[in-house]
Amino acid sequence: GNLGHYAENCQSTERLCYNCKEPGHETADCPHPRSTTLKQCYICREIGHLQSQCPRKSQ
Repeated sequence: GNLGHYAENCQSTERLCYNCKEPGHETADCPHPRSTTLKQCYICREIGHLQSQCPRKSQ
């Protein structure tokens, strides 16, 4: 949509992926995922994965 308005006032029904800014899919389903090699997990503080993939998540 156009810049200069809040999401709740948006007239556009087309949603864009927050990752690649392309329509037709959500961020979790993005065909162009961001690299996680430099990302730090908020759970274990290790680098190389995000909290959604953390092996210590269930502990």
